[in-house]
Amino acid sequence: MKKNITLSTFFILAAVLLSSLVHAAPLTLPAAVGEAMSANPDLKKLELSADSASWRKLEALSGHLPQISLNATHFLSAKYSRLKVNLGAAPIDFPSAFPQDDMSVEASLTLFDGFRTLNLYRAALLEAEAASLEYERARFKLHEAVQLHFYKALAALELSHVADQNIKTLEQHLSLVQMGERAGTGTRVDVLRIESQLEEARAEKLLNDDNVDVARRELSEILGEESDPRQLEGTLPIPRAELISADLRPDVSSRDDVQAQIRREQAQDRLNTAAASFWLPKVSVFGTEDFYKFGSFDPAILTNTSYQSAYSVGLRLTWNLFDGGASIAKKSASR
Repeated sequence: MKKNITLSTFFILAAVLLSSLVHAAPLTLPAAVGEAMSANPDLKKLELSADSASWRKLEALSGHLPQISLNATHFLSAKYSRLKVNLGAAPIDFPSAFPQDDMSVEASLTLFDGFRTLNLYRAALLEAEAASLEYERARFKLHEAVQLHFYKALAALELSHVADQNIKTLEQHLSLVQMGERAGTGTRVDVLRIESQLEEARAEKLLNDDNVDVARRELSEILGEESDPRQLEGTLPIPRAELISADLRPDVSSRDDVQAQIRREQAQDRLNTAAASFWLPKVSVFGTEDFYKFGSFDPAILTNTSYQSAYSVGLRLTWNLFDGGASIAKKSASR
């Protein structure tokens, strides 16, 4: 028991030490962006949505891929229905037998379904592209927000350092003016003027300290943490006018969120077209292999110990002529 307590205490201390070492490292802009990307729940939700949308392409395409199914039936008890057959003499009762064990394998391939699968696949493809674009747009916005708050906190910290230097300079200047007053080379007015400037500098320092605290809290919030004691490491960017083109024109249509909306509208048009496919017949080719064995449910039927087999191959046509208006309602709802 004592050994277990000692090991538990060791692991707790190690975890605390590791956490303190991690937080002791300075916080850089790339590290802040990485932490925000991994901790943001909305971004994670969009990432999962994009991954789910990519799999819906295969789901839509499966309408034109081979379909294979396996069915098996085993009857525990049964009573056959009897069929009277007149062979010219007395009628004979034939049992309407069915196998006690029955297994079937069926493979089918849709040849034509009114272009429903094709339109569903194109809609799924557009939806996947839209989800990916929305995810990239969210990543871009989060990156810009983290960068803005990081530089805001860094600028507030720099202004706080400037305020400290200003106070030190005014305190030194005040000492020189006070010495000049005592030596007769200065006046009381000079001292009062410097003291007034010093009080304003101290008030400015308190305001800057508040700005630093607010900026750090906003940065911690976007990183998904309640507070972050790490020191900031980085330099403020210097805008360079020569890097901005003189004929720069914003093109809103190329934004990821706008492109995502365009693709969603196109996907909805494809879904509407796919919903109209109920007017056309569906044609498929199929093949079935049956394995069956008769049991001892009726003495007129000879049982067999091994499975017999039968197969069938053909074409199947399905045409929905009327389903109570469900297909029409579905098409109208997809507009």
